[in-house]
Amino acid sequence: MAAIGGPTKNRLVSTADTCHAVLSECASRAAAYVAMTRGREHNHAYIYTRDPGEADHEHRHVLDDRDVHQLRRSTKHAAAHYFRMILANDNRPRTLHAEAERTDRELLPAIVAGTPGPQ
Repeated sequence: MAAIGGPTKNRLVSTADTCHAVLSECASRAAAYVAMTRGREHNHAYIYTRDPGEADHEHRHVLDDRDVHQLRRSTKHAAAHYFRMILANDNRPRTLHAEAERTDRELLPAIVAGTPGPQ
């Protein structure tokens, strides 16, 4: 069972034959990695997005009192787009040395530009 992502930080993770993970469009790259590596045979990710006008207690299409949310199925192209967004959300901390290596030398202060990188 895998429950990863979303606004809460509660996570249940173990290895299973098949993993079904629900990820929000703003999930982190690390959460996607965990979700997509827990199944021995198959891994499935279901990406949910919030539509404008669907904040808490604000629903556009109320079906009835029991069923408030309406399932929307999108295309494989949209799924790939959102999955790329998740993979780009790499929120690991970066060191000063790593940032200096990614920055053009002429844009760095002299004291940083003259500092050798990690050995």
